Amino acid sequence: MPQFRLTKKFSMDCKIKYLLEPINVSHPLDDWFIDCMYVHRRKVAIITHARTKFTFFIPYAEAGGAKMIPSYFISQLKELFNRNLLPSIAEEIEKLFNQEFMFTRTIDKKILGHMNDFKRCAEPLPDELYPINWQETAFRINNMPINASSKNCSFLLMQFKNLLGINLNNYLPTNA
Repeated sequence: MPQFRLTKKFSMDCKIKYLLEPINVSHPLDDWFIDCMYVHRRKVAIITHARTKFTFFIPYAEAGGAKMIPSYFISQLKELFNRNLLPSIAEEIEKLFNQEFMFTRTIDKKILGHMNDFKRCAEPLPDELYPINWQETAFRINNMPINASSKNCSFLLMQFKNLLGINLNNYLPTNA
């Protein structure tokens, strides 16, 4: 069963009062964290994969509000796999998320620390104008090293590709 681990801020935006305890998941793509950030007084959801920290940014307005973020995210995930000629994984996503999702608490504080780092890296420079290309921002984040000072240094995109055993050549959409 797919689970979204929501921060308190994001769960309040969605008006979800009770969050379940996280469960162990069986599929590599059914465990995601969701938080929110403000950019130019607009809310943006940051969605991060639990194991690889592969990250998406979705403005609330683009998705139709906070409650629509999970559904919109699933369509973006399927689009990513279809764009990379991986329709079998896109179909797998369709089946996996066709079940009711679980909204759970965020217990893992380490990943929240990574997400806070990603938020700081995603913030636009003072001279950058809106609208921000959030797909390019996610591309930059997913191509930065994690644990750069250790022997276990890796890149988020490489971790995601290795977990699934796939190649993502067309990471950015053609209109980006």
